[in-house]
Amino acid sequence: MKVCFASALALALTGAAAAQAAPPQKISDADKKFLAYAAKVNQQEIQMSRLAEQKAQSPAVKAFARLMVSDHAGVEKGLSGMHGHAGAKARPHRAHVSKHAHKRHHASHAHVAHAQEKPPAPPARPENPPPNAGESKPADEALSKLRDKSGADFDSAFMAEQVDYHQSNLDKINDEIKNTKDDNVRRFAEKIAGAFKQHLDLAKAVKDSGGAH
Repeated sequence: MKVCFASALALALTGAAAAQAAPPQKISDADKKFLAYAAKVNQQEIQMSRLAEQKAQSPAVKAFARLMVSDHAGVEKGLSGMHGHAGAKARPHRAHVSKHAHKRHHASHAHVAHAQEKPPAPPARPENPPPNAGESKPADEALSKLRDKSGADFDSAFMAEQVDYHQSNLDKINDEIKNTKDDNVRRFAEKIAGAFKQHLDLAKAVKDSGGAH
């Protein structure tokens, strides 16, 4: 299976760091709610993908899960920065972080494209989500259902969930881009939207290629 996948995470992290360097401003309640929701569902995606690293039968699905853990851990770091952007200073070594993420993306994409199964390196455990991160019952229910599945049934259910997850959350991110009055939040949401769109395309490609069966 041949899938074209750009380094969206590097752009997202670079955009988040740039946003933190902007003059401080108060984040609206609506933007705080969006960031809290994004942190919640991002954590759930990491949990689902870690489960898939352990339970998936297909090498392509395992490789996809490894990529999701890596990418969404990076998204979570960007979200943590956005929660404090009103009074935060710019993070140092932005170019170094972006370059490192770019290299990791190409390596991870190669695993998915060629469906080569390798023992996953233990991912760095992301920071805890912010308090009052909101509820996301559908994702909680999906995680619970996935725990009860195994083999090809797990692979099929996981990839179907990945398509639904990225599509539904991409819609919410696009709504935030249209409605927010905060330029920093908008720029960050635009970068995350790009990453989610590419994740969605990749999830569809893995699912449709038969790699989840």
